[in-house]
Amino acid sequence: ILAAFVRVDGQNELRGKAQVNEQQGSTCMIEVFSESNTETIYYRVWDFESQMMYEDEGLYHSEINGQAGSYPDDLILINPGGAHIVPRPTFSIVPGIYDSELSLSLFCPLMDVSICYTLDGTEPGPDDTVFSDQLPISISVPDSLQIKARAFKSGWEASGILQGEYVVKETVAEPYSNPPGGEYEEPVWVRLFCVTPDATIYYSLDGSDPDTHSIQYFGGFDIAQDTVLKARAYHVDCYPSPVMESTYLIASANPPQGGTPSATGIRKVYPNPFNESLSIAVSIKDARQDYHFMVYNLKGQCVHRESGSGSGDFVLNWDAGNKDKPKLPAGIYFLRFKTPESCSTKRVIMY
Repeated sequence: ILAAFVRVDGQNELRGKAQVNEQQGSTCMIEVFSESNTETIYYRVWDFESQMMYEDEGLYHSEINGQAGSYPDDLILINPGGAHIVPRPTFSIVPGIYDSELSLSLFCPLMDVSICYTLDGTEPGPDDTVFSDQLPISISVPDSLQIKARAFKSGWEASGILQGEYVVKETVAEPYSNPPGGEYEEPVWVRLFCVTPDATIYYSLDGSDPDTHSIQYFGGFDIAQDTVLKARAYHVDCYPSPVMESTYLIASANPPQGGTPSATGIRKVYPNPFNESLSIAVSIKDARQDYHFMVYNLKGQCVHRESGSGSGDFVLNWDAGNKDKPKLPAGIYFLRFKTPESCSTKRVIMY
């Protein structure tokens, strides 16, 4: 292919040309400038065998940023008239937030271009770092980069600026419980742990997946009945942990119907942790006795008190959100059940 032209008012108007390459079977690349879409482009070709120039019978219609083929396998990039502008490069990975290390590449559809980039938010110039396929941009854990890139080609206007922010976060370690889930004869005191420093643990006791609106872990708690415990750890700079799940099967602490309690005191409390309302299962062995039930906060102040008389197994209810009194704050409270012969305590958590 020697030249490309269009006809304007019956006259040929040159739009692109190439040097003759007098070698049989050779190919060429010709740059064609088109002023608008759908222009009819004609070609003049050099025939090696006859050593003569012919007008090609094949017709091509221009398309802004489109492509037309040249013999046998090269491509002709057709651009609008005026300045030739390098296409803007693209990322191999969409900008965003990720939880593992990234290996990022830059691409440009035009050949023989230099893609220059910066990692500090400044606009890239031809003297900045040139991207190489052999050296992709590595973004480790944890890290964040503000990448800007621009493509350059000799004799062409530089491309527009490509920019994107990449954030790679760690994932919080999955929390674990002690003792672990399993079958237990008596209620168990469970604690939660996470090896990620400064992580905050939230948990549920009803089998639902916990989030930041669930119970926040402050300290150990009782599990006195069959319970599915789930926990998840959070950190402001990390992805939330996977959800930990442990099932606790607790043999019933209640004696058979009609039986005599084996001891006096608090058998179990439920639910624990609780929100406003708490049930306390107590027992008084042998004869009917007077009892006093008190609730204390961490400062040792008594926030609830009631007295009565009873025997056998019965349940007390404490409404910490009583409308007639100021609502108590969330936190740790201590229950005390006292009779003339014994005294027992239990720790509970209100959220």
